[in-house]
Amino acid sequence: KTVYQNSFSSQPTDWTIFTSSGNAWSFSSPYQSMVGNGYGGSAPATTYLISPGIDLNGQVNPIMSFKLWTKYTDSGQPDPLEVLISTDYSGSGTPISSHWTRITDFTMPAIGSAVMTGSGNISLSAYNNQKIYVAYLYRSSGITSGTATTWELQGFKVRAKN
Repeated sequence: KTVYQNSFSSQPTDWTIFTSSGNAWSFSSPYQSMVGNGYGGSAPATTYLISPGIDLNGQVNPIMSFKLWTKYTDSGQPDPLEVLISTDYSGSGTPISSHWTRITDFTMPAIGSAVMTGSGNISLSAYNNQKIYVAYLYRSSGITSGTATTWELQGFKVRAKN
């Protein structure tokens, strides 16, 4: 059963973008994806793309999946994209004061690969009976070639067995 999904075939109205500096996440109509890219910005980028609250109350064996694509290398930013989960984010405004747990047990495309890569199934059972928010935190070390990667997100989905 699908608990929540967004294919990003249109500009998402239920996701929050919070940008501390530089370029914000943006919607790409031609690629039907959300894009994090610091290239050409006014400052190094720090920007969050945050899902709406996803209620896992009563869900059996919830799992999350999505697809990521990346190109270029940021020589000053070894972790340009992090996937985070929170149970105490308010649902709007700054995510900085909330507690976020980094998710690392999924398939990530190789830096600069330009290959759309499925995450695989990510267990959310640690969050059973809670409301979660998923954030994609994009950062760049600068705004020029060699200091910013491009990341695209597609096909976000949370499913459960019930």
